[in-house]
Amino acid sequence: MAYISVAEAKAYIGGISGTGDDSLLSAIIDGAESFIEQYTGRDFKADTDVTRYFDANKDTDGEYLYLDFDLCSITTVVTDADNSDTSIASTEYVTVPRNATPYYALKLLGSSTNEWTYTDDPEMGIEITGKWGWSEAPPADIDAAMKDIVKSVYRSRDANADTAILSSGMVITANDIPKLTLRTLQAYRRIPV
Repeated sequence: MAYISVAEAKAYIGGISGTGDDSLLSAIIDGAESFIEQYTGRDFKADTDVTRYFDANKDTDGEYLYLDFDLCSITTVVTDADNSDTSIASTEYVTVPRNATPYYALKLLGSSTNEWTYTDDPEMGIEITGKWGWSEAPPADIDAAMKDIVKSVYRSRDANADTAILSSGMVITANDIPKLTLRTLQAYRRIPV
């Protein structure tokens, strides 16, 4: 689901009446969302649960489990997922960071009797189901950046021969983005581990 709707884009751009440009705006919105996610390395709208698996040897360090992507909401945590599916209650771990999302690690509490383990296949040893992304809804500055990108590309579409609309959406490059908007996105860039 897109970060903003066609109606929101029209209202922000202003001066667009009717539905004649709705398909174009939809393609620009898809392209802008794709650009933001690729540029930052993050997903800013996690609205469904997804299950991901972690290596009980490589992704852990003692009581810590390091995640490979932003996590904003946890539904279940399972250790020894390749065999006995031992659920870990939310009272047995804390998130890192503790009081803000996105989470980048989980830490088992000292009082927990569980450990990050596996039986046969360490690659499938830990299973986490939750909403994988920065947040369940884009932060206000990402919403504003999205609108700025859509407005900029929409207004320059005739003069910008380097921007192509493909069947999968619009290709947007950094040259299409206002500099202030790029600075906003820069602050959200994920640092590769």
